[in-house]
Order: sequence, then C-alpha cells, then structure tokens
Amino acid sequence: MKITLSKIAIVAENAELAESISAHFRAPRVYVSVIEAPTVRLEEFGVFENDCIHVTNAIKGHHPQLVLLVACSEKVAEKIRTYLPPLDSLEINKFDPTTLSGLIGFRKNPVAIEVNYLRPHRRRHIVAVEKGEAMSLVIARNLAAASGADIFLLPEVAEEQRELISDKLRDWANESGLLKDEAKDQVLTFINAQLGPLPSAEPETVTFITSGVPYGIYPFRCPTTHLLRYPLLGVSALNGMVKSLNHARRSPAVVFIDPGAVERSELPLLKQAFCNAGYLMRSATGANATAGQARELTEMLPSDFIFYSTHCGEVRGRRVKERFTDRKRNDHEIAYDVVRNVSRTSTPGMLRLDHFMRFLSLDGVSWTDDDGKRRINAGDILRDFLEMNKRRGANPEQFQIIESVESPLIKSSDSLQMNDFAYFPVPQVVGGYMHPTVFNNACSSWREFASRYGCSGASVSIGTSLNVLDSLARQVAMSFAHAAAIGKNIGYALFRAQKQFIQQMGYTPYLMHGYLFTTIRPLPHSAPPPALIVASKIIEVLAACEKSWSHEPRGKREFDATKNFLQNELELLKKMQMRSRMNRSGNA
Repeated sequence: MKITLSKIAIVAENAELAESISAHFRAPRVYVSVIEAPTVRLEEFGVFENDCIHVTNAIKGHHPQLVLLVACSEKVAEKIRTYLPPLDSLEINKFDPTTLSGLIGFRKNPVAIEVNYLRPHRRRHIVAVEKGEAMSLVIARNLAAASGADIFLLPEVAEEQRELISDKLRDWANESGLLKDEAKDQVLTFINAQLGPLPSAEPETVTFITSGVPYGIYPFRCPTTHLLRYPLLGVSALNGMVKSLNHARRSPAVVFIDPGAVERSELPLLKQAFCNAGYLMRSATGANATAGQARELTEMLPSDFIFYSTHCGEVRGRRVKERFTDRKRNDHEIAYDVVRNVSRTSTPGMLRLDHFMRFLSLDGVSWTDDDGKRRINAGDILRDFLEMNKRRGANPEQFQIIESVESPLIKSSDSLQMNDFAYFPVPQVVGGYMHPTVFNNACSSWREFASRYGCSGASVSIGTSLNVLDSLARQVAMSFAHAAAIGKNIGYALFRAQKQFIQQMGYTPYLMHGYLFTTIRPLPHSAPPPALIVASKIIEVLAACEKSWSHEPRGKREFDATKNFLQNELELLKKMQMRSRMNRSGNA
C-alpha cells in the first residue's frame, strides 16, 4: 500500500513564512508535513542532535520527493541534509509563487482554514489549539485540512498556569482528604474555563494541541487526543499518519513488559488477543523484567505495540550543591536533584548508567526565575557546567561537592518500577523507528511519559491521567487490546474501552497522545510470516544505527551493545521459526 500523504515535507523556523507556503499545498486527506526545525539554542543539552534525528526519521517515513527548508539556519539545514538519504531539497527564505508553482500539489489560490473562538460548529471533528504559539497554529491548520476538521482556539496558557495545573494534578493523585478534593476542583475548574463552549458543541472527536494541560481529562462523550506543542509537534502528528498508511513502517511484533508488580496481571489475556491476530510476541516478565531488558526492548526491537503493566511514580535521589569553574575561570554554585541508575545490558560485562537531573538554582538564583537567569546569563554558565559534567564522568576527584543529602520526591522523575529497580525511560527512539503504539498501564503515567514517548517516535502514547484500580486497569487494557489487535482505530478503541468509567468517575482515566486516527491494520494475507518481517526490520535498524551512531569511544560502545542485542534477537527469531516448523511437521 503506497503512502497517500503529500509528497512535500516542510521544515521551518519561521511560522509566518511556513503558513504562507503550506496554504498553497493544502487539500482534504492530504497532510502537508510542516515540521518545526530543531532548536540550535538547546544544543548544550544534547537535544539538538536528537531532534535532528527525529525530524529526519519523520521525513524519511513520509517518503517525500522534495524537502523545503523554510527560513532554516545554516546549521539546521546542514544537519538535516547529513541525516537524510539523497533527496531533492530547496531552501526558501521568502515567499515567491513563481518558484513554487512548478512543485507537486501547488495550488494557485491558497486554502484558508477558518479559526473559530466561542463558536465551534456542532458535531464536527475539532482541532483545539491554544493561543500564543504561531507554529502550532500552522500545523493545526494543516491537520484540520487533512482530517476535514474545524479549528477552535483555546485561551493562551501562561507558564505559571501550566506549572500550577501540573502541581495540582500531582496533589490530586498523591494526596488524600481535603487536599485531594481541592486539587481536583481546581484542575477541573481551570479546564472547564479553558474549554468554554466546546463541550456543548458535542464534537465527534477532538485533537488538543497543548502546552501540557490534559484537556481530555474532561468527561467528553467522544474520543480525544493530545499533541504537545513543544517539542516536535509536527513529528508527533506525522508519526501516526505514516504508521497508518505505510506498510513499510509495520513490524508485527508486540512487546510486553511486566515485572510482577501488580497482583492480577492482564498480560496472559493481552497475549491471547495478539496471538489470535497473528502477531509475534516478545515479553520480559518477573525477574527478567529488569531495567536494562525493558530499555533494550523498548528502544531497539522493531514493534507495532508496547505494553507495560507495573507501578509508576516520582522517586527520591540526592540533592546536591556543588561549586564549579566555567571556561572564563569564574566560580559558580549550582544546586540540583539527581537520580542515577546502573543497569545491565545484553552485552556481557557491560553496564549502562542513566541519570536524571532537575536544576534548582544557580548562584543563588532559583531555576524558576526566568528574569534572574537572563540577568546572570545562566544559559552560557549551564552549558559550561554540562560540558564539564561530560568530561569528568564519575571521577570523584573532579567534584567540588558542598552538600549532598537525600532528596524528597523529585518532580518530573516519574519512573516505571522494574523488577530490579526503577526504570527511567528517556528513549532516543521507540520501537526501532517503527512508530509503535505504547500503552503505559501504570498510575499517573500520562503526565511525563506522553511527551517522552510521543516525541521519541511513538505514533501513540496512552497512559493514565491519575491513579487507577487494578481491576479498572485490567478491563481497559483487555478491551483496548482486543480492538487494536484486529485493526480498529486506536482513538476509538481507547474511548470505547473506558467509556463506562468516564461516566462513573466524572473524568477520563486514560489519556492519549498522538494522531487520533492512527490505525494499525492487519497485514495482507500475501505478506511474509511475521517473524521474517520482524527480522528484516531488525536488519534495517542495525543499518540505521550504524549510519547515525557516533564513532567516538562512547558512541562505539553504545552501538556495540545495540548490535549485540539485535543479533541476539535475530537468533531468537531463528529458533522460534525452527520450533514453528517442527510443530507443523508434528501436526502433519
């Protein structure tokens, strides 16, 4: 099946110019893939390089005949070309219809998409986007044109409001009694005010483009999903479309990760649903569900679905205050919370160190004080600190620790509990570049994991809005799996699976991030056996990793570990094929 998306990908830094150009390519059932360019200013965090890889992966999945680089800096353009296969590309720094008129799909008259506020049309598909971010509105217009939707404009959300709602969600999930009730009321009151007349329009479906507010927690009587406007909004929307329309992105494997943390696991029934649908299954359960095994299966194995069944929550670490010297030989004092995990890899004798850092203050200025950080030029100082942190590694002689104490629960450190210790999934890629649907059946797992998975290649990320009972979790997961395994639309499958609980509880227990209409259809009867397809995808992943991995010692070690894991998976597939042949021979 050929992909039916528009064959032009637009990578843009300038929203106004991107809107002028994309308006001449819009059409129903065609998604003009406008992708926000990676942000060079975040290079010091190691984010720029990863974002470039995510963007180029999305472009390659789209299979465009042309890539338009709209008002991109020289550094962004150079990086995009580095990771892309040989493709025609065109740099555009101003709108010139004569230059564009010869391109595929160009329309002489631009297609305008109406933006409504306070007057949403009844019973329509709605793309609801917050004010305040120009590129979000550009992408919303293209998404609306592709899906035949209307755009509804939500009030802008200030950073302080978003942080407050995030904190109140934590209180709603973690506190009890009056504090819990007050937090619930504040969250729902804020969301109701933001939604305005939208619920009364009784929409058919809603896609929210949000800075982080979980609008879908409101008890809508229709499927809803979220796309986070930062980072990589365009990539998140495109992944689900590519997964639905392009069989080259299929890998009929399901990953189940269940460390035995819950009493009655839904895993056996989920396996039955996908076995009946012809999927290849790979699981890590009980003592085998270690942090290292979970990470490798999540990141590297090409898959269509990933299911977790465990507990989730914020964790403790160390609160550190230390002194360091920047490149100008000025002394500084920085405070941060840190969690470090060491996990085994599938390579004998090789360990992996993961750490999560949350900065608290720099030279006495709180990390939440944006004006203060600008005043002391915190960005440059932090870049020097992170660079120094890379060089010194774990050498204790390189640290000038002033104070180190056990921290309270660290905000945003949400983790999935594995059999050996907490697992911090901050994946650079999910499902071996195959854009799987990820179902996190763990308490309050949407809050942090939606962005981590959704911006790392998952077509859909599903998680709980708050804590849920084990019985509810089992029933929703089983109903969803039976529908999704036979090719039902993901957004509708999730809505139907939890519909009765939305009505009972007065809010939505499970939330979705990703393209609402993602549909992973069964492979045609003429397709090769699932094991052969997965094996071919593993070989593709090996080739992609070999091309993109750094040749520095650390990068080489990581590639060797990836290569070892994938080669082991290929051997496992061969053994499964041999057992399958023997069983067929015995039955004959």
